Amino acid sequence: MPRTRKRMTQRGTIADSEMRKAVDICLQENQSIRSVAASLNICHVSLSRYIKKLKLYQNKSGPKPVFGYRAHNKVFNKFQENQLADYIKNSADMYFGLSPIAIRKLAFDFSLKLNLKVPKTWTDKNNILY
Repeated sequence: MPRTRKRMTQRGTIADSEMRKAVDICLQENQSIRSVAASLNICHVSLSRYIKKLKLYQNKSGPKPVFGYRAHNKVFNKFQENQLADYIKNSADMYFGLSPIAIRKLAFDFSLKLNLKVPKTWTDKNNILY
């Protein structure tokens, strides 16, 4: 029987719409962060951090802030990842399966072709792969 991890906290489970609603209440109705966080059952530190990011976005017109956890080292977006997976599956269906090393090379070449930011280890190990 496989082990399943039992979640100990509820961190990062607040929906983005809930957080935006809390920010609107804080900024438009001039209520305190702690009172809004307590009424909506949100961590007041997360709410204040999100408000700070939102104010910075309004001043500099940078990328719109995103609430929640996300991978910091993700190279491909969902669409690109699906394209790569479809290509690998297609080649396997044509009896031209790719080895794991060939798939890594393909992913590296695909990222270079799309001019994506890749981890430093990919460029360091590129000399080893070829």
